[in-house]
Amino acid sequence: MRIAAIYIEHHDYLFDAPQTINFGTKYFYSFEKENDNVNISRTINKNFIPNFFDSTNLGSKLTNINAIVGQNGAGKSTLLDIIRSVFIDNTNALPHAKSLFLYESNDSGKPFILKNDFGKVVIKERNNKEIELNESSNQKIKSIYYSPHYDYKYNLNFDNIDNHDISFDKIVEDDLKELGEKDTNQNGLAYSASQELVFKNSLRQIYFLSSDLVKKQNIFKDLFHLQNHYEPILYFRGYKGEVKEHNTPYQLRSILTSIADKAEKESSAWYLYRNKRASQVQINQYLLKRNVIKCILSVIYKQLEKSNSFLEEGDFPYDKLNKQLEKADSYKALIMFAKYGAIKIQPGKSENIFKKNILEKLLKKYTHR
Repeated sequence: MRIAAIYIEHHDYLFDAPQTINFGTKYFYSFEKENDNVNISRTINKNFIPNFFDSTNLGSKLTNINAIVGQNGAGKSTLLDIIRSVFIDNTNALPHAKSLFLYESNDSGKPFILKNDFGKVVIKERNNKEIELNESSNQKIKSIYYSPHYDYKYNLNFDNIDNHDISFDKIVEDDLKELGEKDTNQNGLAYSASQELVFKNSLRQIYFLSSDLVKKQNIFKDLFHLQNHYEPILYFRGYKGEVKEHNTPYQLRSILTSIADKAEKESSAWYLYRNKRASQVQINQYLLKRNVIKCILSVIYKQLEKSNSFLEEGDFPYDKLNKQLEKADSYKALIMFAKYGAIKIQPGKSENIFKKNILEKLLKKYTHR
């Protein structure tokens, strides 16, 4: 499937007259409006080479590449927004243009309509045979929008315009979305926007370089010289503010509160550990471990509070573990929660919240006490 041509009759500020844009596919298309209907004619593109851009053997094929060239303010980004508006859920989020979109498929000799703001659309073939084109569903067709430049685009009326927007604007917006809710550094100072962007960009690089796409397949290794990353520096940072349990499953609130209380009491009683002739390094490790537990708890609460989808579906075996919980410190209590805390997916079936031993491995690796 490839976009073949666009006919734009009207735009609020971009064009003074109707415009036709051909994308260099198998045919060149011409459009003629008659009342509210559109008549289409086409000629063969003699320079078209099938599969010219497909240099891989993957199932996903690159079928076409086009460039939009123009000076600043000419409307390049606006034209892309017109194209994107076809694929998003709420078309009112982007500027509207009365238009007609055609796409070609290798499986059919006639084009299909992707978007139609007019009446009947008829294509006239070389033998003068007229065929009425039908509009095809675009639910399975998605666009990925990427721009490396900051375009200062933000629509206050819509929270999420495009689910497949990976432009620099969107990345910065998402990276800084929770900055005001994040806790401070160890000196009590807030992280700057620049520091937050560095953190998020570093995480993206680590995730990508550690992914199966890079490790197990050669598609990126063959094209790019990718650098390896070494042992990363971890910053444990939770969310600030008092926890408000609105959407946290009722059945999990008691165990989470117990862990939080234990961690707070243990942090306040660090001097008792010092009285046991612990070194300063051991004391720092002791405090770090409790601080990490608090950070993990705040992240757990943040995730559970996002929606009330499982308000009644929490599951934890209090009767079985009550005595162990009373004796456990915050670390052991958190490990018990990670091991037994679950969500009831359906009657008689629960699914653990955490993967087996994942928190235990994390805390043992980065906190030794």
